[in-house]
Amino acid sequence: MSVPMLELARLSTALDDDELEHVHHLVASWQVLADLSFSDLLLLAPVAGGSGRTFVVLAQVRPTTGPTSYPEDLVGRVVDEVERPLVARAWHGAEITSGIAPLLGSSPTNGERARLQCVPVRRRGRPVAVVSREAATALARRPGELERQYLEVFDLLARMIAEGTFPFERGELELEEAPRVGDGVVVIDRDRRARFVSPNAMSALHRMGIHAYTAGLSNRGNSSSSPRLQWRTSSAR
Repeated sequence: MSVPMLELARLSTALDDDELEHVHHLVASWQVLADLSFSDLLLLAPVAGGSGRTFVVLAQVRPTTGPTSYPEDLVGRVVDEVERPLVARAWHGAEITSGIAPLLGSSPTNGERARLQCVPVRRRGRPVAVVSREAATALARRPGELERQYLEVFDLLARMIAEGTFPFERGELELEEAPRVGDGVVVIDRDRRARFVSPNAMSALHRMGIHAYTAGLSNRGNSSSSPRLQWRTSSAR
């Protein structure tokens, strides 16, 4: 039986209460990150006294948009910089790293390989943990427009995690429950125009009574009391 994340972190790491709250807040909303990246995500923090050479897996999430590379529970597993040099590099360099490595638990010489993207979790100017995005190369899917858009959104959020601007501070955005990628995704540009609308989002807009082409749709000037949608480009009925 897995030890609860906060208890495991207090037993194995040197994270203080503020840092624990930050990573706990991240984990509360990271299902969307796994779904956008079609990958398993592992949250690792350096083991106390390990000089950043050993890391413990504090949390794990599997994607609902694709197969998992890790059907087994990895929470509590300790890995070192030999098994996951990209994690150690992301931690020490406080920058996103990427590459290929064996899946955890597989042979380092002829085991199944995974594509990794390791993102430092920054809090108050310094890294406190690392999110490792891991997807078996054998499970790689052919990228279409939807996959490309989802991965671009994941990369944006990954950069925000590395900058310390995601997850948002409590109070900035309070939701009753975490958003679900399967419900639909709308990508908004700097001018608040919709530049991509996923099929499920399109269906949701149709249920709201919007039946025109949604590329170029803008929410500029909307208020919570008047949920209007305005057009920035011509639309066809």
